[in-house]
Amino acid sequence: MADPSSFASPACCLTRHLHLRCRADFGARALRGTAALTARAEREALRCLVTAGGGEGGGRQETPRTVLDTRDVQVFKVTVNGQDAQFAFGEKHSFKGTPLEITFPNELRRGQEAIVEISFESSPQSSALQWFTPEQTSGKKHPFLFSQCQAIHCRAIFPCQDTPAVKLTYYAEISVPKELVALMSANRDGEAPDPEDSTHKIYRFSQNVPVPCYLFALVVGALESRKIGPRTLVWAEKELVDKSAYEFSEAEAMLKTAEDLAGPYVWGQYDLLVLPPSFPYGGMENPCLTFVTPTLLVIDLYQTLLHMKSLIAGQETWLPTKHGSIFGGLNEGHTVYLERRIGGRLFGEQFRHFQALGGWRELQNTINTLGDKNPVTNLIINLDEVDPDVAYSSVPYEKGFALLFYLEQLLGGPDILDKVDWNSWFHAPGMPPVKPTYDTTLSNACVALSQRWVQAKESDLGSFSSADLKEMSSHQLIEFLALLLLEAPLPLSHVQRMQEVYDFNAINNSEIRFRWLRLCIRSKWEAAIPLALKMATDQGRMKFTRPLFRDLYSFDKSRDLAIKTFLEHRASMHPVTSMLVGKDLKQDQNNFWRASMPRYTVHVRGEWLAVPCLSSTNTIEWLGKEAVRRYMKNKPDNGGFASVEEVKFYIRRCKGLGLLDLDDTVGDALEDNEFVEVVIEGDIMSPDFIPSQPEGVHLYSKYREPEQYISLDGNSLTTEDLVNLGKGLYKIKLSPEAEAKVKKSREVIERIVKEQTVVYGITTGFGKFARTVIPNSNLRELQVNLVRSHSAGVGKPLTPERTRMLLALRINVLAKGYSGISLETLEQVIEVFNASCLPYIPEKGTVGASGDLAPLSHLALGLIGEGKMWSPKSGWADAKYVLEAHGLKPITLKPKEGLALINGTQMITSLGCEAVERAGAIARQADIIAALTLEVLKGTTRAFDTDIHAVRPHRGQVEVAFRFRSLLDSDHHPSEIAESHRFCDRVQDAYTMRCCPQVHGIVNDTIAFVKDIITTEINSATDNPMVFAEREETISGGNFHGEYPAKALDYLAIGVHELAAISERRIERLCNPSLSELPAFLVTEGGLNSGFMIAHCTAAALVSENKALCHPSSVDSLSTSAATEDHVSMGGWAARKALRVIEHVEQVLAIELLAACQGIEFLRPLRTTTPLEKVYDLVRSVVRPWIKDRFMAPDIEAAHRLLVWEVAKPYIEKYRREHIPESRPISPTAFSLGSLRMSADDNDFSFNYNVVDQCFVSTKLYVEEMPISMDFLARSITLSILSSVSKFKPYPLLHSTSVDPALSMRPRRCWKAVNSSSSVAFRVCSTVKWIPPPAWSDTLCNMSPVSIQHRSSRAYPSAGHSSPSLKSSCHRLDLDHASCPGNYRDQPLWDCSASGV
Repeated sequence: MADPSSFASPACCLTRHLHLRCRADFGARALRGTAALTARAEREALRCLVTAGGGEGGGRQETPRTVLDTRDVQVFKVTVNGQDAQFAFGEKHSFKGTPLEITFPNELRRGQEAIVEISFESSPQSSALQWFTPEQTSGKKHPFLFSQCQAIHCRAIFPCQDTPAVKLTYYAEISVPKELVALMSANRDGEAPDPEDSTHKIYRFSQNVPVPCYLFALVVGALESRKIGPRTLVWAEKELVDKSAYEFSEAEAMLKTAEDLAGPYVWGQYDLLVLPPSFPYGGMENPCLTFVTPTLLVIDLYQTLLHMKSLIAGQETWLPTKHGSIFGGLNEGHTVYLERRIGGRLFGEQFRHFQALGGWRELQNTINTLGDKNPVTNLIINLDEVDPDVAYSSVPYEKGFALLFYLEQLLGGPDILDKVDWNSWFHAPGMPPVKPTYDTTLSNACVALSQRWVQAKESDLGSFSSADLKEMSSHQLIEFLALLLLEAPLPLSHVQRMQEVYDFNAINNSEIRFRWLRLCIRSKWEAAIPLALKMATDQGRMKFTRPLFRDLYSFDKSRDLAIKTFLEHRASMHPVTSMLVGKDLKQDQNNFWRASMPRYTVHVRGEWLAVPCLSSTNTIEWLGKEAVRRYMKNKPDNGGFASVEEVKFYIRRCKGLGLLDLDDTVGDALEDNEFVEVVIEGDIMSPDFIPSQPEGVHLYSKYREPEQYISLDGNSLTTEDLVNLGKGLYKIKLSPEAEAKVKKSREVIERIVKEQTVVYGITTGFGKFARTVIPNSNLRELQVNLVRSHSAGVGKPLTPERTRMLLALRINVLAKGYSGISLETLEQVIEVFNASCLPYIPEKGTVGASGDLAPLSHLALGLIGEGKMWSPKSGWADAKYVLEAHGLKPITLKPKEGLALINGTQMITSLGCEAVERAGAIARQADIIAALTLEVLKGTTRAFDTDIHAVRPHRGQVEVAFRFRSLLDSDHHPSEIAESHRFCDRVQDAYTMRCCPQVHGIVNDTIAFVKDIITTEINSATDNPMVFAEREETISGGNFHGEYPAKALDYLAIGVHELAAISERRIERLCNPSLSELPAFLVTEGGLNSGFMIAHCTAAALVSENKALCHPSSVDSLSTSAATEDHVSMGGWAARKALRVIEHVEQVLAIELLAACQGIEFLRPLRTTTPLEKVYDLVRSVVRPWIKDRFMAPDIEAAHRLLVWEVAKPYIEKYRREHIPESRPISPTAFSLGSLRMSADDNDFSFNYNVVDQCFVSTKLYVEEMPISMDFLARSITLSILSSVSKFKPYPLLHSTSVDPALSMRPRRCWKAVNSSSSVAFRVCSTVKWIPPPAWSDTLCNMSPVSIQHRSSRAYPSAGHSSPSLKSSCHRLDLDHASCPGNYRDQPLWDCSASGV
């Protein structure tokens, strides 16, 4: 029998184990990683694995494949036993999701297993995952994630066989931010740093008991634990953990009681996790980790017992196995039965009966709500085409319990079971056919008091007092209120009196409070509405939230408020809760946007029309005709058309301009509230119609509505914050201090208006009209006219990112409280920002004093509902329609508010923030790229020595030199490329490499200087006049003048340009074979291929263009506004051209990065340092090596977008953090390797060799025949030196006893013969990876002489030079062992073949 809620067919193929590796990405609200499922074939010669309902036998033979459940999960790759496998998604189902069909590369036999590994990513809207921002947690500092897979939501995390019929073991590795803790429904198996990300930690878990997928559970948060038993920890946020430990301190006693009844607990660890309030259920019985709701923390001991079902679940196994969740009622009834048995064992049988009777009442209440004919009230539910979430209720718990309780009372003989009406119990809806007999001792008092209230008349209300409840327990209070809910609603006077005498509003027990508030709402007590709404939204437990919202919806006085409150809190609710409450309130997803505005907004010949569409089956052609009909209706001459039918048109989306098929339905082709354009045949595109996707910029990222907020106070905004606001990563809210300041400054304006005081910009005109007094009746019109007339900019609109930055920065300035704007208006502006509704703002038109009037006026124009506006949902449209589409209203300007919105330097400064952040980023990148180029050009690191830069200690220079050392340190990061030319004859490098710290350093210092000015400017009040609430007056001044940011940004452009200038010269060195020893233009088969020839030309062109752009705009000024504004900053152009310069610098450095990586290809197999290899790998992940000519522009663009700093930064910071000693390798730019003093006595030669700084090695060489070649001499001496050193250092110098692969000698000069005392200089080139130990020098100083004897009968080959005949085929090196360390004594030195030395 197949599970109707799953696509899987475990009878064909069964998953038995899961190995999960994934990362929790809080920014993307997604889990991404791999799920490796071990699958076993359950059929012989498996061919066709049919989905549920497709039958399991006799099917046609097909390609072997398996089917998994998914819901809104992305799948990137599938492998089966390491081989790539084909996969495809099937048709999406309304609640089951989408089947994932996987085709095996090879056929499986029955019993054969395969590992199916799936690369996946969950959706931000996954119904199984709830992501909390820090503000939504108790600690307010860290985000939080928890999963809820019951009943069929595990498929919304990763592909699986999501049915109780399949149980599997699993092992999981979860990477989370290192400040957070991960927990799972499994035993903890250790933790370790994430080797791929130093900011993350990996937690490992193992579950060796097979479990169904709905018991998969994951939690990530700032959690702490307290031990409350030998096998139990309680986990919670820091703010709740101690209270939780107290509440659950009796867990071990309850565990032992449960074990007495149900057998030993098999899961091992039994931990409790207190989740955030929005958890939709009272608890979740996960293996090893039971989820509980914080509503338990105000309930007595027994209530905690109700959430320890994992005890029972673990003991009794899970009943819904083969038949899925069909028999879930029996399972849930069994768990409740055992819970109450435990309660009876702890508190007595009367208590058990009392709880059972309360459950019966709850069952009655639920069936009254659902209807006694509703099939979901069956004990065994037919779930064909029924969403398990919709079917969820207390019925299976209480009806299943009632059956077992009834059987307990009935059993007494072998014929007893024949008396049970099994069909009615299992398959009949409504109440059970038999009511068990209950002990009513404890409930009698509840029944009696409830009947007193039901039967009481107005005159009887005085007879009730607080003494009525004196002897009642909390459970009896719950039962008392539950009994009242089964009756007709009480009169309002009765519940009011009940509050007077019992004060239920003061009780925090959630079970009591919930029933009390329901009683109040049903009696139509309006005073209870806010309390009920608060409880419905403060926590998300469906047991409480759904009934409260249903009752509020049924009360006409609270219906609208209930809907409004739900919509406001919908985003923070668990997806399942949101869906079900939405259905209760008739606000499901399909109706959500329809309730806020017309369905579609259509543009026809310059007019925007709201066109309602009641049926999604209407065609696109119908939508076009309806829009044309409405257009004609609004025109005196019908728009020049005789009838709608004669109009020929086509329709395109506003967003992306894609054409639509007229025969498609609107439901299939369009999203709710989509904006479209009707283009009438013969017309060109409407002249005022703007493409919906503005020109992108380097900072552009796809917009995703943020959930985190930045609190603005006008004083603490950073340039990084502003850029992130521009990217759409945050929403905005005001700090309480800012709200207070805004209110006080507005009071000053209101007083000025009331007293009709003459104040510039408030009761007067502007600029030349400052002396013209405006009457109070025209003050609002004055502000609107100001905005309209000053909206005179031209050029392309600012990108969405830059518009968001501009709007956010204006909000920050207004938040300072010196502008006089009202808090109401400012909050409206913030709502517009948070909805990402962005006005059309031309980039040209500001002279930078009096502020950025034209751009900010366009900004304000959109806010008042005029002009154009853009949002991610609408594209470009009339501002009023975009605002309406997001449930917003145009702002109505009050006195002074138009001026407050448009006066300031925010255009210059917001662009300046982007410029300074991008400049900082590219300056860091430039150091990495230059270091890579230096490696390729075989430059030296000696120019970056600390001592050099300590005597010229500019901060930028010192920092750049440090970065170069951290990347190129040959001791810390050995480089085969560096070692290959360590002893070349080059003395020093060109300026473009050697002077990088000096050139790059001043750029860094320039950026820091400019950033300081810009940071001050973004937190400055730049209005005129300024409102000083403390002095209760306004003062006119000149803070709007943009000279500060204008001058700073001119300076920034000049400084940053130098990065491109020096980079272009390095590109020249890379491409020029006479300077690099690399192939011309970095390509093989030059002539046939041109390689980087024109890429270098592009870099030269960009550098040349920058030279013109670096001319300061702020040295210019033109008088405006009839000489009132007679000196201006031209800061708008300064900001825009600074951005152009920076973009050119980015592109030039991208070309250098590509060229440097291409140069490495010609040095392979040698490798550079580890961090630079990481940079190379990153580049090669997007741009392949240049083998032959191809289209280069995409490569440059791809490199332009790379963040190479991010892969190098960890190595730089580690170098800084660990204070690694500076490496000063032997180098020709500092000193020669050594000087050799020789003296000859017949055929005996003695050598004193100065290796480095006061360290000497003495050798003796016996040569039988003279003369000898210099090559032979150099090799022999070097072998002597290196062999001596190797005996005293802690690691072997050579990789093997064969010297030939390890050493190569390059005498600077080859003498034909040596016959007398001489002084010889030569260099050693070693490809051996060797880092000298710190005590190397001391060791050499204490060495004994080395005796070298050469005996060979063969001639020694030495690069074409003759060698003496030697008597032996081996050279034996002997060392005087007297001074050897003990552990090296009696160890032979190596023998080297004659061909090696």
